[in-house]
Amino acid sequence: MDEKTNLANSIDVSDGFTQIDRAAKRVLADKTVLAHILRGCVSEYKDCTIEEIIGYIEDEPGIGDVGVHTDTSNIYGLSNEDKTITEGTIIYDVRFKAKAPSGNGYIELIINVEAQKKSNPGYSLVKRGIYYCCRLISAQKGTEFEHSDYDEIKKVYSIWICMNSTKEEMNTVTHYYIKGEDSTGVLKENPQNYDLLHLVMIRLGDDEKAKDKMLRFLDVLFSIEIEHDKKKQILNKDFGVKMSPSLEKEANVMCNIGEGYYEKGLEKGEAQGRQAEKISMIKNAKAKGYSYNDIAEIVSLPVEEVEKLATVNV
Repeated sequence: MDEKTNLANSIDVSDGFTQIDRAAKRVLADKTVLAHILRGCVSEYKDCTIEEIIGYIEDEPGIGDVGVHTDTSNIYGLSNEDKTITEGTIIYDVRFKAKAPSGNGYIELIINVEAQKKSNPGYSLVKRGIYYCCRLISAQKGTEFEHSDYDEIKKVYSIWICMNSTKEEMNTVTHYYIKGEDSTGVLKENPQNYDLLHLVMIRLGDDEKAKDKMLRFLDVLFSIEIEHDKKKQILNKDFGVKMSPSLEKEANVMCNIGEGYYEKGLEKGEAQGRQAEKISMIKNAKAKGYSYNDIAEIVSLPVEEVEKLATVNV
């Protein structure tokens, strides 16, 4: 099929998924890409420009190599590996620190961005995201604070970008966070003491239908239907993003967006294969003298559709 052929021409087939996965993570770790994501879903940056946010991000966000195993390596920046004896090892796709304006000064955030090929992987992705948030907090003991100095805990964000979503989920951004609520009396607790965990689920869809600017940006960036040069033009004109050579290289590798969209292509191919089999069966049945009404009952389709399929060349 065409999508598989295109991928095979651009990457080593034996290691294709790995290379595309790495490219997608490096695209997400680009500071300009991160700045658009942060301005769109991190409240601390809602009044900041893209240029200001880029300046708040640490020098080089840490990018995880493929896999979640104890022998998986990682590269520069805040270590993306979180290992515990009892809970095993997590390799975050992208993890970094960033400053954020707060009052007359700044606070420090720890942010994780994950690229997810499916929004429904067979378990609750929201629960997994909350678990990642908890690990981002618990991992701070011994690094960000010692002993009982809990006031030094940094707020964490875990941002999940889902490539393949259902029609109902497409072009949605959902936030999960801790909120204080008085059931008896009134107590004005400083939100900085409990607003420490924030999960954001971003589910991509069709850029032409996305009303949110950040969603449109990500939809275009990860689209498999927009030709590479046109994509560069849209990103530059509509979002002010001029691709650096490294970003352009990685975006070109994962232009067909890796496993998630590759799987979509496989699913499409499988559906086309089933359709071809159905057409062939209808033609054979008609050649053997079955009426369209009899065939329609056998294949559980309307008679009109059976008549139409009988004329299709496969």
